[in-house]
Order: sequence, then C-alpha cells, then structure tokens
Amino acid sequence: MSTSKRHQHMPLTERFWVAVNKHGPVPKHCPKLGRCWTWTGSTNRKGKSAYGRISAEGAATLTSHVAWFLATGEWPTQFILHKCDTPLCVRFSHLFQGSYQDNSDDMKRKGRGVNLRGEAHGHAKLTAKQVQRIRTLYATGEHTMRALAKQFGLASKTSIGFIVKRQQWK
Repeated sequence: MSTSKRHQHMPLTERFWVAVNKHGPVPKHCPKLGRCWTWTGSTNRKGKSAYGRISAEGAATLTSHVAWFLATGEWPTQFILHKCDTPLCVRFSHLFQGSYQDNSDDMKRKGRGVNLRGEAHGHAKLTAKQVQRIRTLYATGEHTMRALAKQFGLASKTSIGFIVKRQQWK
C-alpha cells in the first residue's frame, strides 16, 4: 500500500507531521531563526519554487497554511510569507501573514522577484555601452541591422531593431 493511501485516513495533524523534516537548512540571511522545518511530501510547482501541499478539508492546501492553522487554530486570512525565504518551510516561527503588497515589498527587500533590466538581467548579451554604440552606429545610416547584429554577436537583426527602436534597453 502506498504511503499516501496509508496516510489518507489519518487526522490532518498526523498526516502533516509525518512529512516534516525538522533538520532543514538554517537561513543564511538570518541564522537566528534556526533550522527550517521542511515539507517532504507532495508539492505544487509554482515558478522556480515548489510549495508543499496536503489535502485538508477536501482540497489541496498549501502546507504553510496548514502550519498556520495547526499553530493558531485559525486558517490564515492573508498570504503566508516566509521570514526564512524557504518555500517548503512550515516552521510557524518562520511564517507571518501579510497582504499582496506586503509579499511584494518583502520580495523586493530581499532582492527576489525584482524585474532586472539591462546588464543586471541574467540573459543580457550586451552591456549598456554596447547598446549605446549600436544606436550611435545605426543612426549614422552607414550600418544595417544585420551588419550590427553580426558585429555584436547577436543571432538576428530583430534584436538590433528592438534596441534602436527602444523596445529593449529603454
């Protein structure tokens, strides 16, 4: 019998704690929080991060919400945010409730979810100086987009078009 079948008739509290590892990582940015208690059960893939999930009250529920419920006796009314920045963490002392704006502010403050532009973007192939040079050269009328793409190691003239029209590298 599979683990999930074996556990499906257990109370939520028991099903929850059987899938929690209390020996998770210590957050590097805030070691005073202590070890994360990481969820080892089912996850719900979302973006780059996987969040734990468990069936509660007949629906798949985020494990951070279940951890909140088990600690307070009430289901959260807002987002559950992680002080530790570990999406699989269910340690109540690492969690706090907040609004959508609180979540956005928390991500920005911690350098996550930031819309990086220009050279700071991980996929940037050009520097700001090269972009300015491309615009200058194209403005002279002596260089085609295809020639500039080749000169600056880009796969197509389309990228040059976006640059000179300021649709990229605004």
